[in-house]
Amino acid sequence: MLSKLLSVLDNPSHPVHCVLAAQRRTFSHSLITVKCSTEPHRRFFLPVAIKLFNSSAFCKNEGD
Repeated sequence: MLSKLLSVLDNPSHPVHCVLAAQRRTFSHSLITVKCSTEPHRRFFLPVAIKLFNSSAFCKNEGD
């Protein structure tokens, strides 16, 4: 799942790339979590992948 998110972030022509680029924090390079109102939406790809990305070394190493 993390590799799919990274491929979306690296591909400017992907339809979701602009959404994720807008979610990026300036200083920490983490992604702002997408707000979801129901439990099924919280289990979709983007919220889960963003949480995984923010807890991974990819997010922590990008600022260096």
